[in-house]
Amino acid sequence: MSAAQSALITLPEQVQLADTVARFVRERYAHRDWRTIVDSPAGMCTTRWQAMADLGWLGLGLPESCGAYGGGLQDALTVIEGLAAGLAPEPLASSVLVCGDLIASAISRSPTGATRTRLENLIERIVAGQCRLAFAHDEGGNGFTATQLASTAHAVETGWSLAGSKRLVADAPHADTLIVSARIAGAAGDDAIALFLVPVATPGLRLHAMAGFDRRRLGDVRFDGLLLPPEALLVAPGEAVAAIRRALGRSVCALAAEASGLCGWLTQATREYLTGRRQFGVALVSFQVLQHRLVEMQIALEELRTAARIAAISCEAGEPDGVLVSAAKVKVARAGRFIGYQAIQLFGGMGMTDEMPVGDYAKRLEAIALLAGGVDVHLDRIVAAGGVTG
Repeated sequence: MSAAQSALITLPEQVQLADTVARFVRERYAHRDWRTIVDSPAGMCTTRWQAMADLGWLGLGLPESCGAYGGGLQDALTVIEGLAAGLAPEPLASSVLVCGDLIASAISRSPTGATRTRLENLIERIVAGQCRLAFAHDEGGNGFTATQLASTAHAVETGWSLAGSKRLVADAPHADTLIVSARIAGAAGDDAIALFLVPVATPGLRLHAMAGFDRRRLGDVRFDGLLLPPEALLVAPGEAVAAIRRALGRSVCALAAEASGLCGWLTQATREYLTGRRQFGVALVSFQVLQHRLVEMQIALEELRTAARIAAISCEAGEPDGVLVSAAKVKVARAGRFIGYQAIQLFGGMGMTDEMPVGDYAKRLEAIALLAGGVDVHLDRIVAAGGVTG
């Protein structure tokens, strides 16, 4: 892969990383195995997950001071974009990019003591592939709000008691531990929100696992009177809202990177299909109208990659919920739908069959368009901020 192939890749080491991921996908992500894996009870491949850990990918973007491998957000996004070419169902974005970052941020606020040691041990387990996490925040609202919460946390003699529910938590069925947002009972205002570490096996937690139309795993989480020890408090009131906004912004960046990888695969696969398929004695790609369609797909792909790059820069600059991130989410939805539909149409009848992977890529793009807030949500945010998007 050359540096020009993705706007997310800007440094020589990122080019090398992208090449490594591409080789990993070629060797381990044959589509004939994909449905068997996503339809299995696990919904993912634990062998590939451990291989990612051995390659150091589960520590990318997390501070070396926490026992991880360092690097920036874009290093992790390079891996996510590359894995998308194989429709990878493994929860790298949820576990590392979002939850790992929340834990690393909590460590930075705990300079000494048992709390820091416990969280550092958790980071080490994430990096080693021994623990997976999911961010349980959305309660059926717009998917991109930090403060609309009905879940509550009551201080009790033994620690905390949680009550409430979370809707369609991405990758929750894969997780050992959830990071749960809740409003402190009896307190008012946004500063009353906190984040808690909740092992999935905690008595009183009910997880209803399901598969979306893209076959990826989701979970509805309910808890009523769920008891947690004092140390379950990960981010205290007054700090949690900023942490949640950062997590949501990073989620959009991960979705934009994944969409870039999916759309890149669809564009390339469509070009190869039209080059090899012949009609009236000539390759389909020789017809000018089809060439125009391919060019339009490529333009949409480059616009998507650029928007993804800008969103990542905005997050790293401390604006995870800014207009540039919302603009990227709008572009993800529009470009993903356009490229997915174009690919299906240009593949003709073959594009509608289960034998071809085109439909599976298009379905994942449709799901991504709905996650972390839909188009209307982000357009409203852009308008409210005085921005515009095309």
